[in-house]
Amino acid sequence: MPKENAGRIALLPAGSYDRFLHMAHYPPSAPGRLGDPTMSVSKDPRTHPKLLAAVQKEGMHETTFLTPEFTPDAPKESIIEFCSQAEKGIEEVYRNLDYTVTHSSLSRPIDESEERIVGPDGNEIKILMYRPAGEAGPIPALLYFHGGGMIMLRTDNPMHIAWSKALAQTGLHVFLVDFRNALHPDGLRPFPAGLNDCVAAVRWIRKHSAKLNINKIVLHGESGGGNLALATALKANSEGWQDEIDGVCATDPYISGAYNLPLEWKLRELPSLVELDGYLVMCSSSSLHARIYDDFGKHARDKLAWPYWAEEEDMRGLPPHLIVTAELDPLRDEGNAYYRKLARAGVSAVGRVSLGVVHSGELFLRKAAPEVFLAHLWDIKTFVDRFNALVICREGILTRSCAYTLKAALPAAYPLSLTSAARGIPYLLIHMLDAHPPRIVSSRHSSARYDQPDERRASSFGSWQLSLFAVLYVEELALRVRGVGAVGALEVGLFGSLDREVVSVDTLALWLDSLLWLGLFAVIYGKEFALGVRGVGAVGALEVGLFGSLDGNGVGVDALALWPDGLL
Repeated sequence: MPKENAGRIALLPAGSYDRFLHMAHYPPSAPGRLGDPTMSVSKDPRTHPKLLAAVQKEGMHETTFLTPEFTPDAPKESIIEFCSQAEKGIEEVYRNLDYTVTHSSLSRPIDESEERIVGPDGNEIKILMYRPAGEAGPIPALLYFHGGGMIMLRTDNPMHIAWSKALAQTGLHVFLVDFRNALHPDGLRPFPAGLNDCVAAVRWIRKHSAKLNINKIVLHGESGGGNLALATALKANSEGWQDEIDGVCATDPYISGAYNLPLEWKLRELPSLVELDGYLVMCSSSSLHARIYDDFGKHARDKLAWPYWAEEEDMRGLPPHLIVTAELDPLRDEGNAYYRKLARAGVSAVGRVSLGVVHSGELFLRKAAPEVFLAHLWDIKTFVDRFNALVICREGILTRSCAYTLKAALPAAYPLSLTSAARGIPYLLIHMLDAHPPRIVSSRHSSARYDQPDERRASSFGSWQLSLFAVLYVEELALRVRGVGAVGALEVGLFGSLDREVVSVDTLALWLDSLLWLGLFAVIYGKEFALGVRGVGAVGALEVGLFGSLDGNGVGVDALALWPDGLL
């Protein structure tokens, strides 16, 4: 081969050695390119029809989309030039896409602000912040690390901004971190520069959580951002500050760096790298991105550069994880493998596979298939909400801010390591008054009190409203109601529609009058959760006791009992 052609790669024609290797391992009926090396996203019957129309419109449906002319052993300058041109192409696609999704849950106004902090190398890190307008109480923080293979794409491009705002409209305080991409016009900034910026952002936000008015920290990212979210958690775990992170959500994580390994290895370990090669993402281009990120192979097996290579021992003690992969993404199997490794390590982990979806399709093709986009959005919101098990709504007003008012007083519904007093089982005292809603006395400690002046207590229940916000692990709620004696009025309202303002939170409103017994049973983590309320005549206070089944994994509340004062 002439020297000037060294490092170039040619696409093999159908029927060549590539086909022979596939046939040796898989029958023609095998999915994707495992059974037919000429298969593409446009021909695969699994492709979501709405997403297919969108990728065809943008010209991304052929396997030659962003195909490199170089292999990883090509000169550094050639690889940098290819990646720079690829970045321009992707940025142009993102600029031209329509991210408008009309839905009642996405109409909430957002407050935007910006912080600049000093990074580990004296560099400046810009953090763009998006918070629901008028949100007074502390709410969960979601640190978003954008995709781009850790080497490219502007933090403030339209897709990243639109995704950040959508997340904020669900009731999260979103921090979009402008970490250092490895590819930069002024020179390469390879691993661990970008990771160190993400770590610095997490620790700064945790340190200033009171000022920022947040109560939890969850890391999130797609593709390369998923890598950074997982790697940040691994680094925290290895350095002993993992309790500063409450959860991690990675979408389509780009975490193996194994894109140039032999075909036999891919077929054995990560067959989706073969099955779906060229479905918007190509191993040939991904291998070049990997070279730039890990400084041309210096960190090819470093678990912080490529979390796929982390051992189970590295994962023990990590916070809860949500791993979401796409059925038609070459990176699918590495994300699934990471999830399984988390589970084997004893980490509370949930895995999801989006059927018919391509790499990051939920995000950048939202206009084409809004139902796919919204489902993914609420998967993340529901995951975050599980860290707030039960909240007593103040003043009976069904607003999102109520759901986080008592965050410091309540245990997590999601399995967490109860290593600090702040995560202990709380005690709540509620004084219920006729027609007079309670006010908050304290909500920032492990016990909180609702109070009213004693002289204003009514002689009977009359008509009062108790609102419970129960975030359920599964969207299943069963009610059993039995009246005792003379029941004047009982109305149980259950609202779980995503169209309501209080989204992803099941709202239960109880109106009690005279004498009754109510039993509420809800499924949380497959366990039964029971609520009992009983009132007799004049009751000035109800005592709420929360009991958790602590089985070593820190499982959250699975039993709740309300007793009227003086009866027990």
